[in-house]
Amino acid sequence: MSDMVQVNPQRLAALGSGLADLAERVAQHGRALTTVGRPELGGTEPADELVDFASTRVSSTATWLMAAGAALRGLAGATNTAAQIYREVDDESTDRFAVISTAFDTVDDGC
Repeated sequence: MSDMVQVNPQRLAALGSGLADLAERVAQHGRALTTVGRPELGGTEPADELVDFASTRVSSTATWLMAAGAALRGLAGATNTAAQIYREVDDESTDRFAVISTAFDTVDDGC
């Protein structure tokens, strides 16, 4: 049984791209909520309390969405960095294998 993990850098990069797109959409929704105006329900105290409560909730939801968007952007960046590292390691191992194969071919030819 092998403990190795197979990583597909192209799929990892696609995941990073998808996360970046999702981050932008989430942040856009958050920004859109910040433009919601204060509704006028009338001049009664319960109506003002309801509006204040709803406005506070909308504002906190907008803040949460923008923070979630930033977190998703960070995750997308980390995913893209990992994809690049896996690509580089894969390229390096391919180059090393080619050198080793050439060396063994040379040894086999000399016998």
